[in-house]
Amino acid sequence: EATYDLLRKHDTALCLAETDDFAPPDILTAGFVYVRLRREEYSPRELSAWRKRFDTWTNGGVDVYAYVKHEDAGKGPKYARQLLGNLQ
Repeated sequence: EATYDLLRKHDTALCLAETDDFAPPDILTAGFVYVRLRREEYSPRELSAWRKRFDTWTNGGVDVYAYVKHEDAGKGPKYARQLLGNLQ
């Protein structure tokens, strides 16, 4: 909690980094959120769940900065397009 309090005090976002071995806490510490989606594979359902979180945050006035895993296979751009697919 001390770390989260310090981040909040300085309006600094905790990096919410998801990996194959780690799910990030659902904790916001700033007026924006910084997300790194770093799993090897994402299903459409998993991306949809992230998109719902992003929509909840943006609807609450929180800016979302999300980065998708970059790797040799080139899946990151595909995942990013899927995340952005429903934007109006």
